[in-house]
Amino acid sequence: MVSAVLVSLTSLYGVIGFALLLPAGIIAWRKRNELVGATSST
Repeated sequence: MVSAVLVSLTSLYGVIGFALLLPAGIIAWRKRNELVGATSST
């Protein structure tokens, strides 16, 4: 019973964390590409 609740909570937090981290990672990746492009072009 307790283990099932823990598993469901962990998976829920995993999905929420993934949904929050994925856009942040994409934004950081784009920012890094912009910085790399700016420094390499100049």
